[in-house]
Amino acid sequence: MIWLLMACKQGPILEPLGPVDPTPLAYGRDRKRMNIDQVAASIERVTGQSWEELDENGAQVQLFEDLSGSLGKPDYLAATEEDLAPGLLFQKFLDDAARSTCIAAAESERPGQGAYLMLEETPQDTVRALILRFHGHEWPASDERLDPWLDLYAVAETPERGWALVCVGLITHPDFYTY
Repeated sequence: MIWLLMACKQGPILEPLGPVDPTPLAYGRDRKRMNIDQVAASIERVTGQSWEELDENGAQVQLFEDLSGSLGKPDYLAATEEDLAPGLLFQKFLDDAARSTCIAAAESERPGQGAYLMLEETPQDTVRALILRFHGHEWPASDERLDPWLDLYAVAETPERGWALVCVGLITHPDFYTY
């Protein structure tokens, strides 16, 4: 193309444009992902469980700390800033952490032991309470946005399993780990 223009000894013809109205920007800023310490503290706060497992020696390992390098936490040798992109590896470990902590929370809810997931008498009121705790949204009882969460609860065999499913969905939803 350049050779053709040089051979013609004529540059490209540019047509002047009139004033351009700027596209209105959406209000606010782009959402950001919480850092690993914030995600770990938030999961522990809402479920009462931390993401841990036993290592080969039988010692408890905090997995968010153990996997922090893979999750973008800086080591101050190769990186000095935490990678806050919600990438595939982050999503995979968030899903693992959600399943582990939510199942443990649902199994630990026995009478007299405190409740983290089974809070209210009716499923609808419990879903509303969980959405307020996990996402900070207070929805009225008649809100149709509750329906997918209630459907998720309804497909489980037991109430404990249903609340664990809702919990996993709430943690892996972007409203939980972004701000």
